[in-house]
Amino acid sequence: MKIIIYMFIFVSLFTACDQSRGSYPAQVMWGDVIYTESAETVPSKDIGEQIGETNKRVHPLPKNNGEANSAEVGSKLYKIVGEDQQKAIAIKKDDVYFKATH
Repeated sequence: MKIIIYMFIFVSLFTACDQSRGSYPAQVMWGDVIYTESAETVPSKDIGEQIGETNKRVHPLPKNNGEANSAEVGSKLYKIVGEDQQKAIAIKKDDVYFKATH
């Protein structure tokens, strides 16, 4: 019984030690605007012209244009038809377009 208690304490301490990374929203910065990626997808018919691509993956949060903390380097960024680019863009990941909003 003591072994189970010691194992529980050890596991609890071990998992609680690395909280330095924290939990951050998936974000990308483009055009001096930080966009937060959502799980909402954008149909390909609503994808406009490509406006750029990510050039650096950072942690915890992007600070410069082209940086992202979730999207891989080289992920394409697109305008969304009928949306103000200052409010929303699309990020292409694995042939799926995800909406990112400001």
